[in-house]
Amino acid sequence: MKTVYFAPKIDNSQLPFDHPLLDEVAYIPPVPFLTYFKDSYSQHTYAKCPAWKTSFKNSYVFFSQQDVEISYNKETGVVDDESFNYCTFDEARGLIHELMPFGARRGQKEAPPYSGVAIGQLNQHLIFWPKENVKNMWLEIQPIPDMIRTHNAELIGGEFPFSRWLRPSLFAFKFHDEKTVFKRGDPLGIIKFKNLDNYLEDVELVRADPSDKIIQRSENHTRLKNFLPNKSWSLIKDAPAKTCPFKRFWK
Repeated sequence: MKTVYFAPKIDNSQLPFDHPLLDEVAYIPPVPFLTYFKDSYSQHTYAKCPAWKTSFKNSYVFFSQQDVEISYNKETGVVDDESFNYCTFDEARGLIHELMPFGARRGQKEAPPYSGVAIGQLNQHLIFWPKENVKNMWLEIQPIPDMIRTHNAELIGGEFPFSRWLRPSLFAFKFHDEKTVFKRGDPLGIIKFKNLDNYLEDVELVRADPSDKIIQRSENHTRLKNFLPNKSWSLIKDAPAKTCPFKRFWK
């Protein structure tokens, strides 16, 4: 079994890891997928299928820690100012502001593109790191099965090797309605953990306080794309080669 630590953060907070909603008395912890959705599938025959169960192995449901309201004009793409308290927008139009560290704002010089639907990242982030020094552990961000029906919000998924790329994980959506509301406790998405060196190995998820080194590495990995545009992925996607230190003596 591999242990994976995680730390939640509210990205536009002055103390992102110490927001009151993240205190242990208030924080809503993740729940294994097969536990959270048990009542939804237990009566179906496929629930007994080993292949189906394996597809959700080491998958956890993560929840909104606060009430969130996203509102914008679908015709113009202009986002209401209050929505920036909960989300940073990648695609919208009009009077757009970019959230800066510690909640300060500054106007963007150029409006992001807009193609008829606002796209943004909720500011509820997560950092994951393995307990052991392993280099080939990945995570995959997946949508809640009925998110389109309940919120008409389309999660934008992705996966990356978090054991060597400590960038924050987050939930980004296409907001198909002009108004989208997530209540505190609503599921936002699923994160599945995979050890590519042992795909069926169990993964235990444990909340922990990140060290200063973990926080610094996470910030550096997040900003790497600013210094090496279009190159950061090529640096981290492949596992480091294992080279014997005595190999040069055999030549």
